[in-house]
Amino acid sequence: MQTKEKIKTNASKKYLLMMQPEEKWPPALYTHMFLVMEVMLLAKKMGRTLVLPHLHSQPMDNTKSESGVVPREEFTFGTFYIPMENFFQMEEIKKYVDAITLDEFLKIKGKHLSVLCCFDNPHKDEIRSYGINFKFKKAMMMQNAKELKKLEEESVALTGFDHRHFINSSPNWPKILKDDYWKIRRRLIFNKKLLSKAEDFMNKKGLHNYVSVHWRRGDRVLPEINLLQEIITENKESMKKMIDKCLVFPLKKIMKKEDLEKVFLATNSGTKWHVDYLKSKLPIIQYPSSGNWRKREEESIIENIICSKAEYFLGAPFKYEHCSSFSRWIIDCMILRGLEHKVEHQKKMGDTFLAKDYRKYLTLRKKVKRLIYPFHPFWS
Repeated sequence: MQTKEKIKTNASKKYLLMMQPEEKWPPALYTHMFLVMEVMLLAKKMGRTLVLPHLHSQPMDNTKSESGVVPREEFTFGTFYIPMENFFQMEEIKKYVDAITLDEFLKIKGKHLSVLCCFDNPHKDEIRSYGINFKFKKAMMMQNAKELKKLEEESVALTGFDHRHFINSSPNWPKILKDDYWKIRRRLIFNKKLLSKAEDFMNKKGLHNYVSVHWRRGDRVLPEINLLQEIITENKESMKKMIDKCLVFPLKKIMKKEDLEKVFLATNSGTKWHVDYLKSKLPIIQYPSSGNWRKREEESIIENIICSKAEYFLGAPFKYEHCSSFSRWIIDCMILRGLEHKVEHQKKMGDTFLAKDYRKYLTLRKKVKRLIYPFHPFWS
């Protein structure tokens, strides 16, 4: 009897799926999560059950990245996909929007979709996503998310969907949607296994009265990033002075002001002596790396959790809107804890990046956005 009732309930549901990113180099995990948040809001507004996507990972060899190698193929280890429920608590997500896993959807509907909504490349008959060949009854080219409201089909899948199709840019949700952002964000809680690993490490190291810092290196110092790049100098004395100015002195000041004992460092630095130098100046603790690139995201999340539990956080440069998505995720946690006043940002390394250059960059960025996103397709 219960089985029949369950089948009947599932039959009355309508689903929203987010297909695998189609870009050759899709955004990193945390940036991708801000897009997932948009799709969660989309499912809520459409009254559909969200099928949790698989999150992609493209770990990089940061030693090569920091050496100035520009072709990304040269420093990317590979790509793999992780079910979202492996990282986040499903019961918390369901407090915001009805959701099921991709495996559950496959058991209910198989590899068949009612309609595929293409925001970028057109598809015919089938689409391969997460290692699965999905068949669909029809495909539709879409311009923005408003068009999705009209669809009545049972299972709607999105492909080529990115920030510009819905609310322009996740980290800067318009004021009209700010409440939605925080309603979603507070439900994205890492799973209990990862939380437990972080707690065990903190207890083992006696890490309870500390400041955390995210030192973003790797791809952040690539020449191709232009004005947002940081500097790595081969002159050791010059580099030491930059590390002192941007990390050592600010951290010592925070520790003295807040009466903190230790520093937890999360970094993707590929230059060993940089980290060794920091350790010679500060009581630094790091979460150990397994050296397995396929475990990089799990270890990154544990680092993120530990950073989020600190009494104070020193984040990556460029303030909230332009700092790394890893830092932004931590800042969100600090805000939800009521500790937004316990957050600071590092100064950008290198003295070649002048304030006037940054203003020029912001002006140019606004002009480009007006050209690319002439309309904000908000829900009415």
